[in-house]
Amino acid sequence: MLVVAGWFSSRLLLDAREVVYPFENAVAWARLHLVAPAAGVLRRADLAVRNRELADDVERLHLDVARLAALADENRRLRAALNFPPPSGCRIAVCPVLSRGGATGWQRQIRIGKGRLEGLQPGDPVLVAEGLVGRIESVTPHTSDVLLISDPNSQVACELDPPPAGMDAVRGVLCGGGGHTLGEGELRLLYVIDPLRLRFLKRDVEVAPRTRLVTSGLGGVFPRGIPVGCVLETAVDAANLYREAVVMPAADLGNLQIVLVLARRTEGRP
Repeated sequence: MLVVAGWFSSRLLLDAREVVYPFENAVAWARLHLVAPAAGVLRRADLAVRNRELADDVERLHLDVARLAALADENRRLRAALNFPPPSGCRIAVCPVLSRGGATGWQRQIRIGKGRLEGLQPGDPVLVAEGLVGRIESVTPHTSDVLLISDPNSQVACELDPPPAGMDAVRGVLCGGGGHTLGEGELRLLYVIDPLRLRFLKRDVEVAPRTRLVTSGLGGVFPRGIPVGCVLETAVDAANLYREAVVMPAADLGNLQIVLVLARRTEGRP
Protein backbone atom coordinates (compact mmCIF):
# COMPACT_ATOMS: atom_id res chain seq x y z
CA MET A 1 0.00 0.00 0.00
CA LEU A 2 2.80 2.38 0.83
CA VAL A 3 4.53 1.60 -2.45
CA VAL A 4 1.32 2.14 -4.42
CA ALA A 5 0.58 5.40 -2.59
CA GLY A 6 4.12 6.63 -3.27
CA TRP A 7 3.77 5.87 -6.97
CA PHE A 8 0.49 7.81 -7.20
CA SER A 9 1.92 10.82 -5.34
CA SER A 10 4.93 11.03 -7.62
CA ARG A 11 2.65 10.84 -10.67
CA LEU A 12 0.52 13.64 -9.23
CA LEU A 13 3.60 15.79 -8.76
CA LEU A 14 4.70 15.20 -12.33
CA ASP A 15 1.22 15.98 -13.65
CA ALA A 16 1.09 19.13 -11.48
CA ARG A 17 4.41 20.30 -12.94
CA GLU A 18 2.99 19.87 -16.43
CA VAL A 19 -0.13 21.81 -15.43
CA VAL A 20 1.80 24.81 -14.07
CA TYR A 21 4.41 24.73 -16.86
CA PRO A 22 2.57 27.21 -19.15
CA PHE A 23 2.28 29.70 -16.30
CA GLU A 24 5.94 29.35 -15.26
CA ASN A 25 7.01 29.66 -18.87
CA ALA A 26 4.90 32.82 -19.28
CA VAL A 27 6.44 34.31 -16.15
CA ALA A 28 9.96 33.47 -17.33
CA TRP A 29 9.26 34.92 -20.80
CA ALA A 30 7.87 38.13 -19.24
CA ARG A 31 10.87 38.40 -16.91
CA LEU A 32 13.28 37.96 -19.83
CA HIS A 33 11.56 40.06 -22.47
CA LEU A 34 9.67 42.67 -20.47
CA VAL A 35 11.03 43.12 -16.95
CA ALA A 36 14.74 42.89 -17.80
CA PRO A 37 14.62 45.47 -20.66
CA ALA A 38 12.52 47.81 -18.54
CA ALA A 39 14.96 47.48 -15.65
CA GLY A 40 17.86 48.16 -18.05
CA VAL A 41 16.17 51.30 -19.33
CA LEU A 42 15.58 52.47 -15.78
CA ARG A 43 19.20 51.74 -14.83
CA ARG A 44 20.49 53.63 -17.87
CA ALA A 45 18.21 56.57 -17.08
CA ASP A 46 19.46 56.55 -13.50
CA LEU A 47 23.09 56.40 -14.71
CA ALA A 48 22.46 59.28 -17.11
CA VAL A 49 21.03 61.37 -14.27
CA ARG A 50 24.00 60.51 -12.06
CA ASN A 51 26.43 61.32 -14.89
CA ARG A 52 24.78 64.71 -15.36
CA GLU A 53 25.00 65.35 -11.62
CA LEU A 54 28.69 64.38 -11.61
CA ALA A 55 29.34 66.59 -14.65
CA ASP A 56 27.63 69.50 -12.89
CA ASP A 57 29.75 68.84 -9.79
CA VAL A 58 32.94 68.81 -11.90
CA GLU A 59 31.92 72.08 -13.58
CA ARG A 60 31.26 73.67 -10.19
CA LEU A 61 34.67 72.50 -9.01
CA HIS A 62 36.29 74.02 -12.10
CA LEU A 63 34.53 77.31 -11.39
CA ASP A 64 35.65 77.18 -7.77
CA VAL A 65 39.25 76.53 -8.83
CA ALA A 66 39.14 79.44 -11.29
CA ARG A 67 37.63 81.71 -8.64
CA LEU A 68 40.27 80.69 -6.09
CA ALA A 69 43.03 81.24 -8.64
CA ALA A 70 41.67 84.72 -9.38
CA LEU A 71 41.51 85.49 -5.67
CA ALA A 72 45.08 84.24 -5.19
CA ASP A 73 46.29 86.41 -8.07
CA GLU A 74 44.47 89.44 -6.68
CA ASN A 75 45.91 88.72 -3.24
CA ARG A 76 49.42 88.55 -4.73
CA ARG A 77 48.93 91.86 -6.49
CA LEU A 78 47.60 93.53 -3.37
CA ARG A 79 50.52 92.20 -1.33
CA ALA A 80 52.90 93.60 -3.91
CA ALA A 81 51.08 96.93 -3.72
CA LEU A 82 51.36 97.05 0.07
CA ASN A 83 55.07 96.24 -0.10
CA PHE A 84 55.81 98.96 -2.66
CA PRO A 85 57.30 102.04 -0.96
CA PRO A 86 55.85 105.27 -2.38
CA PRO A 87 58.28 108.07 -3.29
CA SER A 88 58.45 111.13 -1.08
CA GLY A 89 55.44 113.40 -1.49
CA CYS A 90 53.28 110.65 -2.98
CA ARG A 91 50.82 108.09 -1.71
CA ILE A 92 49.70 104.87 -3.35
CA ALA A 93 46.14 104.39 -4.56
CA VAL A 94 45.24 100.81 -5.47
CA CYS A 95 42.81 100.89 -8.39
CA PRO A 96 40.94 98.18 -10.30
CA VAL A 97 41.05 98.19 -14.09
CA LEU A 98 37.52 98.71 -15.42
CA SER A 99 38.19 98.37 -19.14
CA ARG A 100 41.00 98.09 -21.67
CA GLY A 101 41.28 100.19 -24.78
CA GLY A 102 39.78 103.44 -23.44
CA ALA A 103 38.44 105.80 -26.06
CA THR A 104 40.79 104.49 -28.76
CA GLY A 105 39.43 100.97 -28.80
CA TRP A 106 42.92 99.50 -28.76
CA GLN A 107 45.29 98.30 -26.04
CA ARG A 108 46.86 101.74 -25.58
CA GLN A 109 44.65 103.07 -22.79
CA ILE A 110 42.91 101.64 -19.76
CA ARG A 111 40.18 102.98 -17.50
CA ILE A 112 40.55 102.54 -13.74
CA GLY A 113 37.94 102.66 -10.98
CA LYS A 114 39.12 105.69 -9.00
CA GLY A 115 39.22 109.36 -9.86
CA ARG A 116 39.07 112.90 -8.57
CA LEU A 117 37.30 111.98 -5.32
CA GLU A 118 40.30 109.77 -4.43
CA GLY A 119 42.71 112.64 -5.09
CA LEU A 120 43.90 111.40 -8.49
CA GLN A 121 45.00 114.03 -11.01
CA PRO A 122 46.10 114.10 -14.65
CA GLY A 123 49.79 113.32 -14.89
CA ASP A 124 49.91 110.93 -11.90
CA PRO A 125 52.15 107.92 -12.68
CA VAL A 126 50.49 104.51 -12.92
CA LEU A 127 52.42 101.29 -12.37
CA VAL A 128 52.30 97.72 -11.14
CA ALA A 129 54.76 95.84 -8.97
CA GLU A 130 56.79 94.87 -12.06
CA GLY A 131 57.17 98.37 -13.48
CA LEU A 132 55.71 101.47 -15.13
CA VAL A 133 52.34 101.30 -16.90
CA GLY A 134 51.68 104.91 -17.92
CA ARG A 135 50.18 108.11 -16.58
CA ILE A 136 46.69 109.43 -15.93
CA GLU A 137 45.40 111.47 -18.85
CA SER A 138 41.93 112.52 -17.66
CA VAL A 139 39.80 112.06 -14.55
CA THR A 140 36.15 112.07 -13.52
CA PRO A 141 34.89 111.88 -9.93
CA HIS A 142 35.06 108.07 -9.93
CA THR A 143 37.18 107.02 -12.95
CA SER A 144 40.46 107.84 -14.66
CA ASP A 145 41.77 107.17 -18.16
CA VAL A 146 45.39 106.04 -18.25
CA LEU A 147 47.66 106.60 -21.24
CA LEU A 148 49.87 103.51 -21.51
CA ILE A 149 53.55 103.73 -22.34
CA SER A 150 52.74 101.76 -25.52
CA ASP A 151 50.71 104.69 -26.90
CA PRO A 152 52.54 106.65 -29.65
CA ASN A 153 51.76 109.87 -27.77
CA SER A 154 53.59 108.61 -24.68
CA GLN A 155 57.11 109.85 -23.94
CA VAL A 156 59.04 108.92 -20.81
CA ALA A 157 62.48 110.19 -19.83
CA CYS A 158 64.56 107.10 -19.00
CA GLU A 159 68.11 106.03 -18.26
CA LEU A 160 70.07 102.80 -18.33
CA ASP A 161 70.57 101.04 -15.02
CA PRO A 162 73.42 100.45 -14.63
CA PRO A 163 75.06 102.74 -17.20
CA PRO A 164 77.76 101.31 -19.48
CA ALA A 165 81.25 101.11 -18.00
CA GLY A 166 83.04 104.44 -17.86
CA MET A 167 79.86 106.54 -18.22
CA ASP A 168 77.94 108.41 -15.54
CA ALA A 169 74.49 108.20 -17.10
CA VAL A 170 72.98 107.28 -20.44
CA ARG A 171 69.58 108.82 -20.95
CA GLY A 172 66.98 108.76 -23.66
CA VAL A 173 63.28 109.16 -24.33
CA LEU A 174 61.06 106.08 -24.37
CA CYS A 175 58.38 106.41 -27.06
CA GLY A 176 55.35 104.22 -27.54
CA GLY A 177 55.24 102.28 -30.76
CA GLY A 178 51.49 102.36 -31.22
CA GLY A 179 50.20 99.59 -33.43
CA HIS A 180 49.05 98.61 -36.86
CA THR A 181 46.70 96.13 -38.53
CA LEU A 182 47.83 93.14 -40.53
CA GLY A 183 46.37 92.11 -43.86
CA GLU A 184 44.62 94.02 -46.58
CA GLY A 185 41.03 94.90 -47.34
CA GLU A 186 38.52 92.85 -45.39
CA LEU A 187 41.34 90.76 -43.89
CA ARG A 188 42.73 93.66 -41.84
CA LEU A 189 41.50 92.17 -38.59
CA LEU A 190 44.60 91.51 -36.47
CA TYR A 191 45.93 94.49 -34.50
CA VAL A 192 49.61 94.25 -33.57
CA ILE A 193 51.31 96.38 -30.89
CA ASP A 194 54.62 97.77 -32.14
CA PRO A 195 57.64 97.58 -29.79
CA LEU A 196 58.68 100.46 -27.53
CA ARG A 197 61.72 102.46 -28.65
CA LEU A 198 64.27 104.32 -26.57
CA ARG A 199 65.43 107.22 -28.72
CA PHE A 200 68.12 109.92 -28.62
CA LEU A 201 70.80 107.76 -27.04
CA LYS A 202 74.40 108.73 -27.66
CA ARG A 203 75.46 107.41 -31.03
CA ASP A 204 78.63 105.66 -29.85
CA VAL A 205 77.22 104.06 -26.69
CA GLU A 206 77.31 100.27 -26.51
CA VAL A 207 74.27 98.85 -24.71
CA ALA A 208 74.34 95.24 -23.64
CA PRO A 209 71.16 93.22 -24.29
CA ARG A 210 68.83 92.88 -21.29
CA THR A 211 70.14 96.11 -19.76
CA ARG A 212 67.58 97.41 -17.27
CA LEU A 213 65.74 100.65 -18.07
CA VAL A 214 64.32 102.95 -15.36
CA THR A 215 62.78 106.42 -15.25
CA SER A 216 65.33 109.22 -14.98
CA GLY A 217 63.13 111.72 -13.14
CA LEU A 218 63.79 114.45 -15.71
CA GLY A 219 60.74 116.55 -16.54
CA GLY A 220 59.14 115.99 -13.14
CA VAL A 221 56.38 113.69 -14.38
CA PHE A 222 57.75 110.34 -13.19
CA PRO A 223 59.88 109.86 -10.07
CA ARG A 224 63.35 108.52 -10.69
CA GLY A 225 64.06 104.80 -10.48
CA ILE A 226 60.75 103.24 -11.55
CA PRO A 227 61.48 100.10 -13.63
CA VAL A 228 60.31 100.46 -17.22
CA GLY A 229 61.72 97.48 -19.11
CA CYS A 230 64.87 96.08 -20.60
CA VAL A 231 66.78 96.70 -23.82
CA LEU A 232 66.54 93.98 -26.47
CA GLU A 233 68.71 95.45 -29.23
CA THR A 234 70.08 98.78 -30.47
CA ALA A 235 70.83 100.36 -33.82
CA VAL A 236 71.78 103.78 -35.20
CA ASP A 237 68.80 105.78 -36.49
CA ALA A 238 68.22 106.51 -40.16
CA ALA A 239 69.78 109.98 -39.90
CA ASN A 240 72.93 108.47 -38.36
CA LEU A 241 72.74 110.92 -35.45
CA TYR A 242 71.49 108.91 -32.50
CA ARG A 243 71.18 105.33 -31.37
CA GLU A 244 67.78 103.75 -30.79
CA ALA A 245 66.94 100.74 -28.66
CA VAL A 246 64.04 98.30 -28.84
CA VAL A 247 62.61 97.91 -25.34
CA MET A 248 60.49 95.16 -23.82
CA PRO A 249 58.23 96.62 -21.09
CA ALA A 250 58.55 95.25 -17.57
CA ALA A 251 54.76 95.29 -17.03
CA ASP A 252 52.38 93.01 -18.89
CA LEU A 253 50.33 95.78 -20.50
CA GLY A 254 47.83 93.36 -22.01
CA ASN A 255 46.86 91.72 -18.73
CA LEU A 256 46.33 94.57 -16.28
CA GLN A 257 43.79 93.97 -13.51
CA ILE A 258 44.96 96.07 -10.56
CA VAL A 259 47.28 99.08 -10.87
CA LEU A 260 48.95 101.47 -8.45
CA VAL A 261 48.67 105.23 -8.84
CA LEU A 262 51.34 107.47 -7.31
CA ALA A 263 48.98 110.25 -6.26
CA ARG A 264 50.53 113.52 -5.18
CA ARG A 265 49.76 114.37 -1.57
CA THR A 266 47.52 117.37 -1.02
CA GLU A 267 46.56 119.21 2.13
CA GLY A 268 43.74 117.58 4.03
CA ARG A 269 44.42 114.14 2.47
CA PRO A 270 46.95 111.73 4.05
